[in-house]
Amino acid sequence: MAEGHWDLNDELDTAFLVFMHQAPEIDTILEIVRAIPEEELQRHTAALLYGLTSTQMSETQKQRMEREFEMESILEKWMDEAAEKRYEEGKQEGKLEGKLEEKRATAKMMLLRGIPLEEIADLTDLSLKEIQQIKRQLSSR
Repeated sequence: MAEGHWDLNDELDTAFLVFMHQAPEIDTILEIVRAIPEEELQRHTAALLYGLTSTQMSETQKQRMEREFEMESILEKWMDEAAEKRYEEGKQEGKLEGKLEEKRATAKMMLLRGIPLEEIADLTDLSLKEIQQIKRQLSSR
């Protein structure tokens, strides 16, 4: 790495060393990260490298990286984003499940009214197999 110059190869070399469990010295990591021109990208890269190499660092080295790149805030942000993503995914999954239950309830009503299975499947977008299963459940009551 040229002094003060960020190069994609530096990132690749560091990632390779980490992958091979030969984590570079903390000073090498700091030098590489400081050479990244954008501050936000510096913090993200530092957090990533920290996550990959922290098991091989002493407590002093960990604290040095945390202080240097304000990693606590970036890690908290990532955790918040991950929690928000899980929440949104769960909410979406719940909506889809609710729509499916609504379709099943509609199919039950249509079966009770004697509407042909193929027509129910067409109108509810449920499979013919699922309509037949609902019909069996109704018959067994």
